[in-house]
Amino acid sequence: MRKLARAGSGLAIAATLILSACGGAQHISRATNTTPTSPTPATMPRTLSLDEAAALIGRTVTGSRPVLLPKAIPVGYTAQVTVSADDFQVTYASVDGSRRIFFELGIAQPPPPQPDGTQSYPRFRGVTALYQVDSQSPPTSRRFIDWGEPGTASPNLQIKPEYGVPYFLSTEGFAEAEFWQIANSLGPVAGPGS
Repeated sequence: MRKLARAGSGLAIAATLILSACGGAQHISRATNTTPTSPTPATMPRTLSLDEAAALIGRTVTGSRPVLLPKAIPVGYTAQVTVSADDFQVTYASVDGSRRIFFELGIAQPPPPQPDGTQSYPRFRGVTALYQVDSQSPPTSRRFIDWGEPGTASPNLQIKPEYGVPYFLSTEGFAEAEFWQIANSLGPVAGPGS
């Protein structure tokens, strides 16, 4: 097997190793370089500033509307983003990582609450939502709200149209009042052509 030392040849190496294991490795042509004509979805989380995250999400998510983000993110936080044309996940974190805000357009699979946790079904943004506090101790334990925002979800998410756009917001390290300040700050993100 020949040695590949060029940058970007990792895929060729992986393919060569896979084919070698099958016993049929031959010469593998280098992929042609192309320029994408539309935003390229991030396949791995990217750490960005809050403004960079909002811009990336706004220009990439084209299959679902509305696209929302919380505006009341504390100063100094960074955003780790995974995004596609259909959905996104963003985790905002404090410098030391002790306080996190997770926000997602997509289907969340949260665990049930602890024995001393609570679940309720408040009205939120005009719909019935699921609100959960994982544990009463400490008062800053993980809590979330999960709801269907009125709008249109990407068909690729396989959501019933009457549900709307699936959103999920959770926090760790924030008290109840801080959580609701973040939740109530949700607003639309400018998209392509806005």
